[in-house]
Amino acid sequence: MKKIYRILTLYFIVFSALLGFGQSKKFQIGVEGGPSLTILSPNGYFLPGKSYIDIGLGGMAGITFQYNINAKIGIKTDLSYERKGCQNKSGSFHERFDYLVVPMLFKINLGQKSRTFFNVGPYFGYLLSGSIVLDGQVYTNQEVGYKKFDFGFTMGFGGNIHLSNQFGLLVEIRNNLGMFNVKEGVEGKLYHNSTIILFGFVYNLDIK
Repeated sequence: MKKIYRILTLYFIVFSALLGFGQSKKFQIGVEGGPSLTILSPNGYFLPGKSYIDIGLGGMAGITFQYNINAKIGIKTDLSYERKGCQNKSGSFHERFDYLVVPMLFKINLGQKSRTFFNVGPYFGYLLSGSIVLDGQVYTNQEVGYKKFDFGFTMGFGGNIHLSNQFGLLVEIRNNLGMFNVKEGVEGKLYHNSTIILFGFVYNLDIK
């Protein structure tokens, strides 16, 4: 629990620093969430017909902050809960992991009216809880041995819908590709990968 508090404290320190840096610029704050397809595999990818592992269903929800450097470029960060995992094809085995996820993204607005955008950057994850179900028997993360931290690379493409000068909607397809082996021990490496469809509501905040 102390590690979670440290992560949250660092997150808000970084965001406060950005807030102070851009006193006369526009900020956005909002909420976003949506369903996801997830996989946990030795290479982070799902290969149909070549693996006993199948894609699992997950989701993500959280709050988002953005600092607009100019009309084309912004810095975006989220504080989100994300469900990750996988299952086998028969359904007798599945893994579920709940993460606190913080991406640090560069946002590039495309087109003359910034209707579409592209996000790219690293993400950091902290494992809140995990479990494995095998033939009806539940095993906790402490019993199966997964690391508390995750790290990876985020890419996303989406669109903005301007409702007014202050309010807007967004839709984004995002992929979080794990670059860090989350399995304890030496019996093999495992990496998370999740593809998320995000829907969000944002508020444009003018700070003078």
